[in-house]
Amino acid sequence: FDQHTPYHDKDVLDHTLAVVDNIEPKLNLRMSALLHDISKPDCFTLDTKGRGHFYGHHIKSSEKSEEILKRLGYDNDFIEDVKILIRYHYIKDIKNINTLEGLKKFINDVGVDRLNDMFELNIADIKGKANPDKFDDIEFIRKKCYDYLNSVNYNIKAD
Repeated sequence: FDQHTPYHDKDVLDHTLAVVDNIEPKLNLRMSALLHDISKPDCFTLDTKGRGHFYGHHIKSSEKSEEILKRLGYDNDFIEDVKILIRYHYIKDIKNINTLEGLKKFINDVGVDRLNDMFELNIADIKGKANPDKFDDIEFIRKKCYDYLNSVNYNIKAD
């Protein structure tokens, strides 16, 4: 499926395979990488300049991953883990954490135990794109999350 966007030099399948190749071999991460863009074709729109957009694909992909993983017989905890990782893999949706309340909500929504995996999925997703060398936004958000958690004595470190 051609993405019609300058951010991607690959179609959805080749991008997905690149993300899987760039993620550590943990089942939840590999499954999240495999399914993270599963609903892109369902969300595709083309603007007047011929540029593709996939508004809400991360939310729809999260929902579709739940259906797929249930059919495959995975347990509810695993499904929830993958579903949340996919939901928050879209960096544009998470980089506007500019208030303490927003930061706390984000950490609560993702879950402290899932933060590193979520950041790793974001990095792998970027590595599968046309310009795979810009991780500043992710590292900024990671630092912001860990600085906050350590300020409340949670004692967490990035892997």
